[in-house]
This record gives sequence, C-alpha cells and structure tokens, in this order.
Amino acid sequence: MDQLPESIDEWTVAVAHENLTSVSIHDMSLVSASKFGLSEFLPLRVIWRAVESTKFKGGDYELDHWMDDAKKYLKTYPSWSVYQQSFRLNKQPGEGNFYLAKLFQMDAAAVQSKEITNNVVFSPIKTRSMMKAAHDHYATPTKSRNLAGDPASDSSIFQDIPSTRGSRGPEELWKQLYPKAEDEQIVNTALVNFLRAITTPIPSIKSDWTIHRKSFKATFNDAEYEARTDGYLRGKDSSEARVLIEVKAPLRVHKMSEIRMQESAQTVAWLKASPETPRNRPYRRVHVSQDRHEIFLIFAKYGNEYLEYLNGTGNPPSDDPESFLTMHEVGPYNTKDRADMEDLAPIIMALVLRADDDREAEQGKPQGPSQQDKGKSKVKVEVKGKGQGKKLF
Repeated sequence: MDQLPESIDEWTVAVAHENLTSVSIHDMSLVSASKFGLSEFLPLRVIWRAVESTKFKGGDYELDHWMDDAKKYLKTYPSWSVYQQSFRLNKQPGEGNFYLAKLFQMDAAAVQSKEITNNVVFSPIKTRSMMKAAHDHYATPTKSRNLAGDPASDSSIFQDIPSTRGSRGPEELWKQLYPKAEDEQIVNTALVNFLRAITTPIPSIKSDWTIHRKSFKATFNDAEYEARTDGYLRGKDSSEARVLIEVKAPLRVHKMSEIRMQESAQTVAWLKASPETPRNRPYRRVHVSQDRHEIFLIFAKYGNEYLEYLNGTGNPPSDDPESFLTMHEVGPYNTKDRADMEDLAPIIMALVLRADDDREAEQGKPQGPSQQDKGKSKVKVEVKGKGQGKKLF
C-alpha cells in the first residue's frame, strides 16, 4: 500500500482489500515475533491528515493560550537572535545555546541514507505451553559454551534483548530496536539539541527533553507489541512522557507509510501503557518528528469510543470519527529555512509551557492569575518567573 488511509472511506476500502473488515486488534493472532506492517496497522483504526506548516493555527490544537508567552520568551534570548542570524549566506553558527543545534542541523541536511530502523515489534502473547516449550528447547543438562568458549547460561541466548510476555522471536529482529544507524543518530542529536536550546534558558520550566529511548507496550487479547521512542518530553522530577520524539534518516516523503505506521503504533502503545497521563484532553498526545532536515508535529485526536475499542469494552466501533485515532501531521518545517524555524520555535515552547500547566493541574496545584489578568502580565527579560498568567482551563 503506497499511501495510508486519509479518510474513513479510504480506511474502509483498505481493510476490505486486506480482508480485515471484521478483524479487531483484539483478534490478532501471531505465532512468532514480526515487524509491524499493514495487517497490524489497519486494525488500529488510524487516519492520517496532512496539514501544511503555513496553515498551522495554535487554536486548532489547544495551544493558543501559550503562544503569546512562548513568543515573548524567545525574544528575550540573545542566543536565539544569534541563531536567526546564522541563516545568512555563508554565515557560521555563532556561540550560544543553539550552536550545537545548528551544527547538527547542517550535518542532518547532508544525510543521504534511505534506510529506517524499526521501532515496533509485534509478538504473540506467550501461553503456558509456549513457555514450557521454550524452556525445554533451551534447557541443557550441562553448561553450554559461547563461540569464544566461555561458559554461558541459558539466558545468554537473548542477552541484551528486552523481556516481554510474548514470544521474543528471532534475536536479530529484536536487536533492530536498539542499534541506531549513524545517520539516524545525527538527526536525533540535531533535533534534541534544538529542542533543549529552546527551553533550557528558562530555569522555572519544569519539563525537559531527553534522548532516553522510552518504550511502551500495548497488550491485546492474543498479541502485544512494544514501541520504542527516540526521546520524549518529561517532567524534571518525573518520568512521564508529554511529547514523543521520533527521528528517521531519510526524507519523510521517501518512507511515508513506514514512518506513519510506526508513529501510529507508538501513539496507541502510549495510550495503552499510560492512559491517564497526560489526561485525555484534545491534542495532548504529540510527536515531534524529524526526517533528515525536516521537522513535523503530529497531534493525535480521538474520542471515548476509540479508547473503548482499544480496551475491548463497549459496543463494536462505528464509523463515527470519534472511534478512530486521527493523526494531524503538521509540516514540514525545514531546518535550513529561517522563516520555518521562526514559526516552529514558539510552537515547541508552547508545547512545553502547556505540559507544565497540565502537570500542575493534574496534581491539583493552583494555576496562577485568572484569564482576565493575563494581558496585564509581562514576560521579564531575566526569564526567572514562570509564564505569568498561564491557566490551563
């Protein structure tokens, strides 16, 4: 399939073509570990919608409340101004918080790879009989030896491979979750450096971007899968994910379906593994994805009917949009283009400010001045105070 469904009608045609019309994600049954493909993607009931970056409106994704403060914060950054000037012809990256971000963005723009790593692996649920068979297969009456001749225990067969309730599958398949191609590492470093440069100068911000590869597991009746991210936005004093990071070496247009399927699987696994955090408010499940030198923002939208489908509760899903997961893909933002970066940076800042306010709201902390007082507050140059007047609801 060259293109994933972008409407409910297209999804209906696709599942019929793959003979999956009556198949639920809870009906999936596998005999061994496998890569995440179209037959696993379609039962997730995901629709993709592309939005040009120039048509982005903060109000469409519940970000308007934080956009003004985000722009004011950026204006206080001397290093942001230096970064803006670096887009001049033959201008070298200047010193400041964005120095490394700019260097790696230039490196990422030179990447030529068209290969992508697989961050999602599907496995069957391991039954008692499967566990016994696996034990009998690997159990030996004497110590075994590895290729170097050193004693090795049975567990060394899957050394450094994540343990799951399902079949581990071939070792080489699981190892695809861990090695990062050199080109992909460059893109990952470029993105995380850029994200951190935007928010690090404000010490009062309580969220931080990390390169830690957090994994989420989605478990259904007969199958499960593990999806691993390339980083995420988390609280400085907690490990909950607020925004996921996903990177690929090639341009998105060259591997569109594969990339979208992985991001869909990550979002679903995130919903399954962490249903309460962030709270189920519109557009709180977000990806910041970079493919070569282009950045995309993916905002997920879903309704209670979709959550019931994932959890196997309620009535069979209908054709109502609320029973689907809709991924709004905003972009691309070209890291070689000054105007694109000037548009993107305030959105990134707003995402972080919103995450901070969401966390405080979930913890029952007061949200500061009322909305009517918001216009009276000013962002100070010293950026020591938290965004004055920010309020979640």
